[in-house]
Amino acid sequence: MTDEGSVMMAAMKLSASHAPGSLYGLVNNAGLGAGSTADLMAVNYFGPKRVSKKAHLISSHPRLV
Repeated sequence: MTDEGSVMMAAMKLSASHAPGSLYGLVNNAGLGAGSTADLMAVNYFGPKRVSKKAHLISSHPRLV
């Protein structure tokens, strides 16, 4: 989740392997409870934000919860 390239690759693979609109939802469940402020922000805030912004590549009507 902290690497833009790996997030894009995962979104492209999901998009290629699933029919349009077949993915119902996306759960962002990664998280750190301890570490540097930079690591905590990278995983707990920017990671889910980065993944959520790619949801449109997987579904035409993404649902973010």
